[in-house]
Amino acid sequence: ATSGASSGRWSAWSTEGSSRRGSTGVGAGMGKNTHDILATMGRERPPDFADRLPRVVPKEEQDISQLSDEMADLLYPGRRPRPFRIGLRFDRFDGPGLAPALALARQSPVYREEPGRDGVSYHAAFDAGAARTLLGLYEIVKQRPDLELRVDGKKLPYAHELWLPLVWMFVGGEA
Repeated sequence: ATSGASSGRWSAWSTEGSSRRGSTGVGAGMGKNTHDILATMGRERPPDFADRLPRVVPKEEQDISQLSDEMADLLYPGRRPRPFRIGLRFDRFDGPGLAPALALARQSPVYREEPGRDGVSYHAAFDAGAARTLLGLYEIVKQRPDLELRVDGKKLPYAHELWLPLVWMFVGGEA
């Protein structure tokens, strides 16, 4: 804003809002022209940063068979169908039930053994078609204090109370 004296009085000038008030100052009529320009422009969204980069590698791999299930789910969610699985994790224990428990656990398509501080822990997950095998394994290790139940690879609340009975429904028909 500028101020100056004219005929003995001080006045303040400002170009802010001149087009708003309809004056013929510097910004007069600018809003009208801007509106006309914006109206002729398309409403398309500009490309994001990744779309502006040159294609060095394809955006999506054609063959994802070499990727693990977890990696395929992260990179390409929903592209590879995964079976829904209920899994058990239990530590090594002494007793007559270990051998049959390991025999049943080894029938899992994703069976693995992991060494730990307290010894080896065993992981086995089964889909609905192998519900009878899961039931047999669970009956052997259900009293173990270190037993963990995982639903589709995740620890969920109420897994023992809710998810296992839902899987037991498949025992008769082997889905």
